[in-house]
Amino acid sequence: YNQNQEEVVFSSIANVGTLETSEGPVYITENNNSQILFSDNNRLYIYDKNVNTFTKPYINFVPGYITFHDQRFLAAASNDTTNGTPLNNTWRLSLPENGSDSGGIGTGWPSTAAYVGLLTTKPDNTQAVVRMPSKGNMILVMGKIVTEAWFDVGAQLFPYQRNNQFSIDYGCLNPQTVAYMDEIVVWLAQNEKSGPIIMFTN
Repeated sequence: YNQNQEEVVFSSIANVGTLETSEGPVYITENNNSQILFSDNNRLYIYDKNVNTFTKPYINFVPGYITFHDQRFLAAASNDTTNGTPLNNTWRLSLPENGSDSGGIGTGWPSTAAYVGLLTTKPDNTQAVVRMPSKGNMILVMGKIVTEAWFDVGAQLFPYQRNNQFSIDYGCLNPQTVAYMDEIVVWLAQNEKSGPIIMFTN
């Protein structure tokens, strides 16, 4: 797009890949290793600028909202079959600086305990994992009726630890409504007793 002439320059557009879906939301984020991750609520796609490839890493969950935090891609996961039974309260981590299968099938998104988080405050389904702006190692894990605060503490078994002192008693009605900037996160919220409301937290 030419900002001065306010027109699209078609010659600067390059097709690097195609999504399997043709409608609905698409979430996009990137890491520090020139990889761009896409989620179409059906599967994940990685464009790796280093090797100019567009691939679909092997995953055993249905991805939703995605973000990047502390060297890892984070994804809200549904129908996660890590333990054999499909679960909807999980969220997943990629390898540090690598969400692809460059090391072999399934290597970008391992299914071991070190890469699978659980939303546990209420019986709920994970909707989004959001980086908390200006709060360093803090993320928000949003369900439909509750939101948990987690911190990257660099632990050996699983790097994130849930704050057991508080949670937000509202979840996210639709992850497409999540927005964040400066020091706040805003979203369309609800819980099991309320109707839709707009909430923000800092």
